[in-house]
Amino acid sequence: MPNDLARSSAIVASLLALLPQRSPSSFRAALAPGGTRSSDPLRALTTPLFPYPESVKLLDVIDGAIVPPRTPEHPPFDLQGERAVGFPASAKLMDEVVAAGKKVHALALEMRELAVEACNAALRPEQRAHLDERYQADVARLTELVGASVFQGIPLMDGSRDVRLVVPPSRTRTKVVDLPDWRASSLGLDLPLATLMDAQAALDQIDVAIDSVEQDEARLALARRELLEGDPDGGLREIERLLTRMRSLAEQASDGTLNSGDRTILDRYRRSDLARLEDVSALEFDGLFVLEPGRVVLQGALGTSFPFDLPAASPDGLGLPGPHEGITTMTGAAETLEKLDHALVEVQAERTRVAATRDALVNGFLRLR
Repeated sequence: MPNDLARSSAIVASLLALLPQRSPSSFRAALAPGGTRSSDPLRALTTPLFPYPESVKLLDVIDGAIVPPRTPEHPPFDLQGERAVGFPASAKLMDEVVAAGKKVHALALEMRELAVEACNAALRPEQRAHLDERYQADVARLTELVGASVFQGIPLMDGSRDVRLVVPPSRTRTKVVDLPDWRASSLGLDLPLATLMDAQAALDQIDVAIDSVEQDEARLALARRELLEGDPDGGLREIERLLTRMRSLAEQASDGTLNSGDRTILDRYRRSDLARLEDVSALEFDGLFVLEPGRVVLQGALGTSFPFDLPAASPDGLGLPGPHEGITTMTGAAETLEKLDHALVEVQAERTRVAATRDALVNGFLRLR
């Protein structure tokens, strides 16, 4: 080790050794009830010390190279008297209901074409009757599809059930999914095309039904994605991944050809990612919230100690728009995109700083950059 760096490391270690310090586990008492750190002006005297190699493990947890085990929130299989569908059966259930939604959507579009054709005032009665016959056959097909869509005794498309699905990988958490009601009578698709007025009324109702099915499809696709992804991983790596995905959504919402419905669907995905990011940013290690502002002291392999400022990686700390400040408008999308770009730069800089600090701990001195 060069002499000047060795002297600097020794001086830092000596100064830090003079500070009163606590172990990481005893630092829990210095946190306010909600997890927010105390505003005590003497908080510097309670700076926790992480000895080597726990200090390296802490940095790995912050970066996301190590994910500490999560505490189970509740038992999954008997919650409020409901039976949860275990994993991977829960994933198969969502696959089936999403696939069924595509069939319902395609059938509704086919029925719309028949209604549009029946709205032609020049049609002869027998032509309109033929279209109505084909339309009622499609209604019967939809009814048959709904009746046949059952998974382990659970009707998937008649709106009679919510399901509780076990979330991987810990399989100790569940999520409730509201199954859709895609019966012809519920969607208003059981109207006749017998007259011109009937056809026009049916066409209006079909358009409403298609919008409803599309909204259900987007909601179920999101629930499926959340289920398959499971509990979010910890650390800055996961936060960077979520920010990148949210940025892609904001970029799509900036497209001037999209309508408000398209942006609403994109914003639903953004809000889901924002909630996952909030969960990740609540990461704890040995009683310490490691992705909220604070300071710790890390000990290196050679006994030298370094102060380390914890990163501010919560949505608020990164300056991200909240759930209700979304990308449903072009202006909102542009503002969100700018904030996400700034947040990504911050998180990437924090990851670089964590890597440099880890290198300093392992090698015994701070590298001059």
